[in-house]
Amino acid sequence: MPGQERTGTVCGMRGADLARTRPPKPGLGLFLVEFSGAASGSGRAEDRHAAFQYAVLRMQAAGAPIRWCAGWLIPADQRCLCLVEAPDDAFVALACDTAALIATPIHRIRPLPRRYLPPSSLRTEGRS
Repeated sequence: MPGQERTGTVCGMRGADLARTRPPKPGLGLFLVEFSGAASGSGRAEDRHAAFQYAVLRMQAAGAPIRWCAGWLIPADQRCLCLVEAPDDAFVALACDTAALIATPIHRIRPLPRRYLPPSSLRTEGRS
């Protein structure tokens, strides 16, 4: 949308979905939680996603500074990636423990700024 900053958002989303992917507030970070249905314990990736989202929402309702942003399923790998906003990984780890997701990888991430490629007439080298 012209004149509107969209850095750090997921393209193609609108309204509330777009608002959930905005860059984090000052003092908060974005964390990507990754789990699969093949990990130890029972349940498919979709079930783990639902349990984790419910844990985040329960913590948020109790006043914890954590916010659910989005979740993605990679069907071919039965893997799920969940994006949350929190001050540090301790809150994210607590949400994982609350959802009984043991040994779940948590990655601190940051949105990349929008970068445009120069017109092809200005490029000096071809693609590699």
